[in-house]
Amino acid sequence: MSFSVEVVDNVAELEQYADAWDALAERSSQKRVMLSHAWVVSYFEYCLKPGESFRCFLAFDNSELVGVLPLLVIPYSVLGIKRPKLRPPSINIMHAGVGFCLEPTREIELIDAIFKAVWREFPDRFFLRLKGILPDSSLLKLLKKGIKGNTCFIEDDKPDSCVNTTGDFNSYEKTLGKNYRRKLLRAQRKLNKLPDVTIEIITAADVVDEGMIEDELMRFIELEAAGWKGRAAGIAIKLSPSLVAFHKSLVRRLARRGWIEWHWLKSGDEPLAGLYMLKIGDCQMAYKIAYNSKHCKCSPGNLLLFNALKRAFNLNEVSEINYISYFEWFRRWRVEEKQYCQAVIFPNQPITLIRGYIPKVVRKLTPEIPKIG
Repeated sequence: MSFSVEVVDNVAELEQYADAWDALAERSSQKRVMLSHAWVVSYFEYCLKPGESFRCFLAFDNSELVGVLPLLVIPYSVLGIKRPKLRPPSINIMHAGVGFCLEPTREIELIDAIFKAVWREFPDRFFLRLKGILPDSSLLKLLKKGIKGNTCFIEDDKPDSCVNTTGDFNSYEKTLGKNYRRKLLRAQRKLNKLPDVTIEIITAADVVDEGMIEDELMRFIELEAAGWKGRAAGIAIKLSPSLVAFHKSLVRRLARRGWIEWHWLKSGDEPLAGLYMLKIGDCQMAYKIAYNSKHCKCSPGNLLLFNALKRAFNLNEVSEINYISYFEWFRRWRVEEKQYCQAVIFPNQPITLIRGYIPKVVRKLTPEIPKIG
């Protein structure tokens, strides 16, 4: 089966594919909001760095959109020769999926067709980097088999953390261990001493206009910036005007799809903790969490997350909560690690193999020299 592949390099032209692209993201084998039109186009609008551009490769079966690969085009120079680096868009340490958003029944053929279009568009590329590749994916099978005219360097990527929420919540709660459950109980007792403690959940169905969803975002941004994330060199959204603009655009698009929720733990009108939750298909993502450090003895962030997990177990339409990253403290929640690979694909050209592929192989094969003293 042959597919036609179109190459688009401006945001306005991508808008006509919004519905079909987001529907494709819901059907794709890797459930990630980051593979959707909503996320990718918001990124292209506000997060490109100076000198960067993008290309979006759209695969069609007749007029039906069946595959998408969005790529950043990053200027780079090797020995004075311009060779662009290519990679899907991503923010901070989070995986943005592999970049491929594909009809699941035709993945191998679609990947092959899109790769060929990328090679035609960028014959002078230095490399194409892909992250967050699932170990059992069609993409990894294709990369291991080899791509004509290219050499692939494959290694482990950072894992994700997720909790399967299809079982019984009481059984899951017991796996947290007595000590941690006691800590949560003590925190709950301290929380109960505060006045008018409530949990508020705002889903996309509750949003009456775009102003309301933006208000919820700004409330979260202010809470996040008030804690350690808002300090100098922190990672709070508020510290970056481009990230604030990105998230404003993103939440408006997500609300139209029903892909966003806000979870709040409050004392009266004062927010103690907030969860910025994304949802696509049966996967819910704990995208960001913020809490009021003034009340850290009550562990408001942990208690709000505990409530979100309990709610997910009780909702038939949610099969997992994914934290979209991995930190040591996630182990408290008895998470499962979802393993990934990453790949760098070099064209078989002397300059790219000598300056790119071979150094990677040497670093991987050379054992680390232990420090003395």
